[in-house]
Amino acid sequence: MRAIQLPSSRKLQSTSRAKERKSITTTYSVWTSRIARHAWAARKEIDASRKTKLSPALDKIAKADAIIIGSPIYISAETATTKALIDRFYSFLAPGVASGQYMNRMPKGKKGAMLFTCGNPQGIELYSPVIARYQNQFQRLGIEGIVILVPSVNPGMKVLETPRGQKALEEVIQHVSG
Repeated sequence: MRAIQLPSSRKLQSTSRAKERKSITTTYSVWTSRIARHAWAARKEIDASRKTKLSPALDKIAKADAIIIGSPIYISAETATTKALIDRFYSFLAPGVASGQYMNRMPKGKKGAMLFTCGNPQGIELYSPVIARYQNQFQRLGIEGIVILVPSVNPGMKVLETPRGQKALEEVIQHVSG
């Protein structure tokens, strides 16, 4: 399986268990300002054939069997770098016949997972609009996706080494591998 991981936080880097299972074949560090700048600049593209420095990552996304994106939630929303990357996914949509219609250019059969973390113990209830937005994004792109939120994450905590984080990671691996 060719999967691409796009963590927007150092805390969400894949664990050695995921790498040992060869579930993750490529990791792009979305949290670096360089990727964020290129995602921001690329959003101005009108012609999808034009290349930017983010184009290699988008090419790998198109070729991957699965996409895994991770982001903490700060102030009720995903990070700006994650949002910039997701905004760039519009390049997988082509204008349709009628106004407001789009044809999906994302290869069929792709699986996806979005893993969010937040500090609030009631995060799942509070941030349900964020979860719904990403479920809709996966659906719009024809991706069989899941969105998971791990609440009660404290600053400096290694999320994927906690029982909640391990459970979330197992769900992600099972979803993209199954």
